Amino acid sequence: MLAKREGRRGGVALASDAAQSADAEPAPVSRLQRGRPPTAARLWPDTTEQTAALRKRTRQLVLANALGARLSTITDVQEILDAAVEELNRAFGYYLCSIIRIREDGHVESAAARGEAFRELTGRRWTQPMGDGVIGRCLRERRPMIVPDVAEDPDYHHTPETTAVRCEVCVPLFVDGRLWGAINLEDIEARALEEDDARLLATIAAQVGAALRSARLYDELVRLRRTAV
Repeated sequence: MLAKREGRRGGVALASDAAQSADAEPAPVSRLQRGRPPTAARLWPDTTEQTAALRKRTRQLVLANALGARLSTITDVQEILDAAVEELNRAFGYYLCSIIRIREDGHVESAAARGEAFRELTGRRWTQPMGDGVIGRCLRERRPMIVPDVAEDPDYHHTPETTAVRCEVCVPLFVDGRLWGAINLEDIEARALEEDDARLLATIAAQVGAALRSARLYDELVRLRRTAV
């Protein structure tokens, strides 16, 4: 056994105590073991911060998967928007989750919203000029906006419902390549929203945009059928 382990041909003659000592040494690493990648535990030590980040990312993936499955069965525009903000709020409990729609009069409005700030609106639709605030900057530049602390951003303006807000993330929403609006998150703790949240919102925006396009095509198909009849 010792000869085989050391790669020798034939037997090896050793005194009994020497054989026992040699046999007690750890076996050399095999070729398979040498080529084996390091385990997750060695690459990412199990710290509280890293574990929390991993759990958050897992929840984000679960949310994206659940929302995609839910949107695939919906053809009504308002139901699509409501489903997106409901899933976001259920998964993460943001202070405000809203989908912003661009109106023809140069203003934007909240087409769907959930969260504590939404409840304070008591049924009213929030609206503002299209170019105002962080949302306006997101729509102008057509890219995600991350504001870790709104107190440090000159574009942010509080409303009566959002006086407690400390951070914001906003991503543009496109439908068939056309800018339709934006998805906006706000929270009451500074730096609570970060790049992971922006990436999640970008994924949700792509899903919502695809669902809105499908809903439009479905409506067109229904109209064509009625016209044919």
